[in-house]
Amino acid sequence: MNKGEFGAAYKARYKDQSTVVIKQLLNYNATQLEGFYREADMSYKACLDDRNRFVEHVVPFFGVIVDGAQPQMVYQYVNGSNLLDLLFKNRQYFGTNDEDVKMV
Repeated sequence: MNKGEFGAAYKARYKDQSTVVIKQLLNYNATQLEGFYREADMSYKACLDDRNRFVEHVVPFFGVIVDGAQPQMVYQYVNGSNLLDLLFKNRQYFGTNDEDVKMV
């Protein structure tokens, strides 16, 4: 799906046959690994309400896989868009212009 400096994202089929995204950390050091786990923690907290139910407008985060050399995060797959496109499409709601929104 997408590959960056420190990792890649892959579309995959989960054991229940649902489609998921696997975000895999590839080339990393201790600081980047710490950031990866911090992102996983924030993703987990953001997608659940105070009763541990999925929040409707947040992509569900299913967890972290730490088997093997490359840690991975698993998210529900959302068809037809990506975060950068959504930000550009809705930038008037965020009070930003094209120069403010960049993929890192």
